[in-house]
Amino acid sequence: MHGHAVDCDVSDEKNCSLHLYSVTNPHNFGRIFSSPAPGFVMGVGSVGKYLKRYEDCDTFLSTDAGLTWKMVHKNAHIYEFGDQGSVMLIVDDEEFTDHVRYSWDDGKTW
Repeated sequence: MHGHAVDCDVSDEKNCSLHLYSVTNPHNFGRIFSSPAPGFVMGVGSVGKYLKRYEDCDTFLSTDAGLTWKMVHKNAHIYEFGDQGSVMLIVDDEEFTDHVRYSWDDGKTW
């Protein structure tokens, strides 16, 4: 997050991979991809040997169809794409909240 590299050796795929939750998990109601925003992929997951508990995961975004990823926010968030990806929304789904975060610049700022 904030341009910092992950704390593991990314060449060691067995011990350093991004693991994402998908529609089979009760917390994640949406798909990890977005058909109205080609190439944009967002998901909740963890980096390491295995997928951590949902409550211990963070929110990730790819703007190149999953080739590269960046963490866009600590903690798990639900997300949505609008207007072919020109706006993205994330909302903390682990705590009560009175606000949403949005990005107009492909997830660079929220």
